[in-house]
Amino acid sequence: MNMVMQGNKFAKFMKLKLLDYIDAELIPGVKDIIRDNYETKLLGVVPEGSLGRPEDFYDEFFGRLDEFEFVKDRGPIIEFVVPDVEKFDFGGDLSFLKFVLEGMTGFYYLIPIGTYRLLGYTPPDLQQSLYLVREDDPLMEDVRRILGDTFLEPYAFSNSPPIDLFEGVKKYSDETMSKLVRASIALAEENFAFYRNRGL
Repeated sequence: MNMVMQGNKFAKFMKLKLLDYIDAELIPGVKDIIRDNYETKLLGVVPEGSLGRPEDFYDEFFGRLDEFEFVKDRGPIIEFVVPDVEKFDFGGDLSFLKFVLEGMTGFYYLIPIGTYRLLGYTPPDLQQSLYLVREDDPLMEDVRRILGDTFLEPYAFSNSPPIDLFEGVKKYSDETMSKLVRASIALAEENFAFYRNRGL
């Protein structure tokens, strides 16, 4: 067997082992960090029974995280994609959650899509069912005039700084990937030494 063929087999074996390690260790670890951040930073802030609770977006958020493309396989190169607020899909109702994560200066109120239509306004995004409207938005004057102040209650995340749902993920990914690459190389070397010692 020539050196080129041996090198190609070594690289393929190492890549397969690395992909196995990523699936078994790196991706679950990343998901655990994000889940912990979500639960500690978002849950329990908005009172039970209120609209716009992060608890209501939990299943959809983690369903999309399960579908996230963590690995881009480019032949001999493996790219691990670290999820962040820009790469993650916050479309549809999750755009509401992204708005909360970006920080909210001032007081905001929750306005359901039905209220928009009741007041004769066109919702800004028909893919959402719930909207956060700032206190100085002209819509709020009509809400107060037609529905009264008792309809309004400031959203619990009003005047909150940005919330980093992906905090710690990049550091963990970099450190773990380095460890997994070393482990994959060591396993490939061990595998090839095993067969070489048997003359295969």
